Parts: sequence; C-alpha cells; structure tokens
Amino acid sequence: MTACAPVTPARVRNLVAFVGLAPLLLLVLPGTLLLVGAALLFAGVAVMAMGPLAVVPHAGRTFLEVERFDRHGAHGRSAVVSLETIDAALLGSSSTHWPELAGRLHAARLLEAADVGDIETVWWFGKLIRNTDMHLGNLSFEPAGRLRMTPVHDMLPMAYAPLAGGEVPPRAFDAALPMPEQRERWLKACAAALDFWRRAADDERIGAVFRVVGADNAAKLARLRVATMKKARPAGRAFVDVAQARRFSA
Repeated sequence: MTACAPVTPARVRNLVAFVGLAPLLLLVLPGTLLLVGAALLFAGVAVMAMGPLAVVPHAGRTFLEVERFDRHGAHGRSAVVSLETIDAALLGSSSTHWPELAGRLHAARLLEAADVGDIETVWWFGKLIRNTDMHLGNLSFEPAGRLRMTPVHDMLPMAYAPLAGGEVPPRAFDAALPMPEQRERWLKACAAALDFWRRAADDERIGAVFRVVGADNAAKLARLRVATMKKARPAGRAFVDVAQARRFSA
C-alpha cells in the first residue's frame, strides 16, 4: 500500500471500494485503513494476487483505494458474477457457507477442484481475522467456460466495525476451528491470519488501542495453531492391519 495523490474522477472509476474510515477512528488513529488493506494483501498471500492498494487522504478523511480487477482503461470491463447470483440462478441454496457452495459447483463441473480449495482457504482466513460480513456477494467469479475465482475483495475484520451510534464495544476473539478434513486449509489460512494480526500489533501507524487487540488476537491464534498442528500428527503408535493380526493370533 502506498500514499497517493488526491481523489480525481478518473480514479473513482477505477475503484473496487472507497471505504470511509471516520467511524473506525474511535478504535484507531489515522492509518487505520492499513489494517483493512493488510487484510486484502494477506488474503492474496494465502491464495492469489490482489490488485494494487493505496491509502488516499481526502477532505479530512482517509480512504482505501483498491484497483478494480474487472476494469480496463476508461471504458472497458470484464465479466464478473457473484456467488450470490450464481446460487440464485443455478443452485437455489439457502446456505451462505462459501466452501459448501463451491463444492456443489465443482460437483456440477462448473468449478475446478483447485478453486474449491482456494475458496476454503480464503473463507478460513476471513474467519480468523474476524470478518463477520462474508455474504455471497463478497465472492466473485469470471465466467470463462467454467467459473474462475476472481481476486479477493471486501476482506476485512468487520467484527471490529463500530455500531450505528459510533460505539465500539469489546469483541471476543472466537476463532473457528477446523474438522480433521479441513485442517490443511485451516493451517494455511492461519499462517496468513497470524502474520496479519502480528503486523497489526507492530505497525506504529495503527492506534495503540487496536494494536493491543492485534497482539492479543495473535497470541490466541498462535496457541490454537500449535494445538491444531499437534492434533494433525500421528499418535506415534504402530497401526496393524486387523486381518493380518488375526492370522498371527490364530
């Protein structure tokens, strides 16, 4: 992320999101947007590249500029469709669980297996940074024969957003844990999320209050990661084929 020139109409046409940060200043000092941008960057580290990001100061407020991946020049654009639209048109599911719907799209031969895995990793990353706004409109695809996952967007720790009246109540860090078959993807996402929280704790451009939150979350997540890695190891005892064991004992 880099600082950049003031906002111009040309720049506005090239934004994925233009996020005002005034409410978040209750939690953090100016520079808060670095946290939002870092979430997008680390989602990219976990799975795939993101478009360029920049912090934009304008009229006493701070914004995040994310260069749109579906815009090309002044007037060109590529086709993008959200998981919400795909679900309504093809699946008719009431689920909001990204990996479940990705699995159904793969079963219908609309999505490659690699994308299913990437979607699960991104979903776990969002859970581990406390993104509580992972609705189906926040996952998109390019309809190129089969569906192809677009770069990550709208990935930020929404659990820490202020209430409508501006209050910022304390939020418990309740990290979701994986089932055994989900452990590999969880650990991959956890490594990125842990780096995210540690950087949030260390970056002096982020306010002191939220840096403490980042440090606490990093410590809790590190403990969960160690425990999860231990569960993934073999128990250390020999496994004997049951039929073979019966033959030897006869």
